[in-house]
Amino acid sequence: TESIFLALTVAREEARERFGDNVPGEVILPETAHPAFLKGCQYLSLKPVVVPVSEDGKADPEAMKQAITHRTILMAASAPCFPYGVVDSIKEVGKIATKHKLLFHVDACMGGFMLPFMEDLGYEVPEFDFRVSGVTSISLDAHKYGYAPKGTSIILYKSRKLRKKQFFIHTEWRGGIFASTTFMGTKSGGPVAGCWAIMNHLGREGYRDLAQEVMKTALRIRSGIENFNSLEIIGNPQMSLLAFTSKAGNIFNIGDALHRKGWDLDRLQFPDALHLTVTSLNVGMEEKFLKDLGEVLGEEQDLEKEYKATRTSIRMADTLTRILPSVVVDSLSRWAGRLMNRTGGSSRIPQAALYGISASFKNRRNISKLITNILDGMY
Repeated sequence: TESIFLALTVAREEARERFGDNVPGEVILPETAHPAFLKGCQYLSLKPVVVPVSEDGKADPEAMKQAITHRTILMAASAPCFPYGVVDSIKEVGKIATKHKLLFHVDACMGGFMLPFMEDLGYEVPEFDFRVSGVTSISLDAHKYGYAPKGTSIILYKSRKLRKKQFFIHTEWRGGIFASTTFMGTKSGGPVAGCWAIMNHLGREGYRDLAQEVMKTALRIRSGIENFNSLEIIGNPQMSLLAFTSKAGNIFNIGDALHRKGWDLDRLQFPDALHLTVTSLNVGMEEKFLKDLGEVLGEEQDLEKEYKATRTSIRMADTLTRILPSVVVDSLSRWAGRLMNRTGGSSRIPQAALYGISASFKNRRNISKLITNILDGMY
């Protein structure tokens, strides 16, 4: 998150230098970009311009080009995007950014410690780094596939000139001269030391070996899922992240059933899907996962019964939100907050009904209100 914040900060400062304090402030993002971009835009008073992706889940260069205005200060793309594991069309977006003299940030937080080693191993990996003309900054997380402690991310700039724009320096403070390179004035040295240790311990060979094992596992899981006629992989994943959905429409019920067998999968929306991030911790578990998935799919009567109950809950919520929208949302919000407070944030609410009910809210602000109360209950 902080590395993306800093990329946004640099874009804002670069624009101020070029256009003055009355800075244009639009950031063009594919809809699969990480929410950290939206969070950063909110904090920095920038306007995110979110554009639809292509059918394959990749950023649509033409749509991004059409979104450019005189207020645009940055374009962004992912390598890969979190939801579907596909690498955006970095080269095409880079050409557009170069032509329009815009900064272009590549979010490689997921792929920064996987894609280079996959390339070493002979996997087909699209160029996403500074080899691509137009890329001006890249973020990558060491705590993901770098296997370092949480709290260690990296941001790379094409030039020192750009990097200097993320620094904050105040020379007139009574307490002395204050200078800071990142948002936090003081950082813990523990995560950084842990990152240095694991990178030195593994080295290129170690990361290459891990990438090989992880990709073998991910490809086996993908192949197994594709063998189930009722399931469908979304897009064409190019790394060890993938999402799949159900042709029967009961994907979240499948997720709940897998949870009861000990598997926790992320839930996606638009479209509804289950998501896996395969890491070295999952190596050797692929056959067990596919076996359990097969058993869940084989329990058709139980799934159908659960699916009907879920649809009934969704219809009831949909009806109530149309008749008494504010009352329902307030009631749900208070209930959710109390529940999370009682359980210390570890509630095991069935996700199928929860996501289905949230999708029935036409006003997405109601969802935000609900989540706000859940977070308030947790903290």
